[in-house]
Amino acid sequence: MLINCAVYAEGKRAETLDLNTLDRARTGDGRFIWVALKDAAQEEVARLQRHFGLHPLAIEDAMTGHQRPKLEEYGTTLFSVIQLLERVDGEISVGEIDIFIDRDFIVSFRSNSNQDFLGVRQRCETEPELLRHGPGYVFYAMLDHVVDRYFELTESLQSELESIEEDIFVRPTHASISSAFSSSSSSPRCCAMRRFQCRNSSESSTEAGCRQCARSPRSTSATFTTIWQESWARSMRSASRSPPPSRSTSQWSRSKRAK
Repeated sequence: MLINCAVYAEGKRAETLDLNTLDRARTGDGRFIWVALKDAAQEEVARLQRHFGLHPLAIEDAMTGHQRPKLEEYGTTLFSVIQLLERVDGEISVGEIDIFIDRDFIVSFRSNSNQDFLGVRQRCETEPELLRHGPGYVFYAMLDHVVDRYFELTESLQSELESIEEDIFVRPTHASISSAFSSSSSSPRCCAMRRFQCRNSSESSTEAGCRQCARSPRSTSATFTTIWQESWARSMRSASRSPPPSRSTSQWSRSKRAK
């Protein structure tokens, strides 16, 4: 699906096009075309390949998807694959954007992602002194947008990890340990998947237990909590018998014998 297609001259939008009027676009002398598509159809990709002379191997990678991040050179054209990360229903979803860059055009194919790049176009259009540098600056702005989303996701994950660590190591309770090993999803998952969610399954009120792994309700969470509590108690007892860090081992041994 075509998201946007425009010709830019001296950092400003000169003409808005679609795929049917692309052939009449004039480039060169500071003019370039910026085309953006999402989940492009085969016909759209073929039309752009013919118009811009895109390399068939790069087009094959763009259509196949699931590529590793990379930057390749095909004559005067650069081909880049960038992975897009976002949260969808609490899970991390991986999408992809494939970008072709040349002196007088930049074409992007976005797939399996709902990330919005319209903000990138608006940002570029409000900075004509930078946009006049051409497709190279547009490519930079798109990379900058993707990396900013990476930081947002990593900060979110870091906050979640810090919260889990605090629940486990600072103020551990039966509920906090059980919740750390339970899925936030409402659908039951098998204990064999290490999600420890039999206690939340639809079978939890019966004696049958989880049909997926034949374990009794609450058994896995309760067992893990008991093991964790015993391990914690052992580590605390061991710590109480260990030499204080400010005294040498021999001094500590002598003081114990004196008592």
